Amino acid sequence: MNNIRSYKLSIVVNNIRFNRILIDAHYETKHKMSMSDGIILGLVKGLENRIFLPETISESGFRYFVNDPWEFDGKWYRLIWLIPPDESFLGVRNAFRRKNVSK
Repeated sequence: MNNIRSYKLSIVVNNIRFNRILIDAHYETKHKMSMSDGIILGLVKGLENRIFLPETISESGFRYFVNDPWEFDGKWYRLIWLIPPDESFLGVRNAFRRKNVSK
């Protein structure tokens, strides 16, 4: 993850307590007008006290998750996040706004 920003946030996801959220600035390449770190932190807070199955697990043990569609503040998003093997943080790889979502 390049150009990463770190935030203190206490949250339990998949029965793991995280105190640090790392956000990759990758979303700014195409989605800077509709996304921000604040929105991403709001999306992450929606993961609180829930269990998710990974979409994939890398050879190095990183578990990758995709929530799509994922609602925050009345709008729909795609959230791509990860948990490293040592479970030391929750990372957000990408997030962007979804339009025309029917749920």
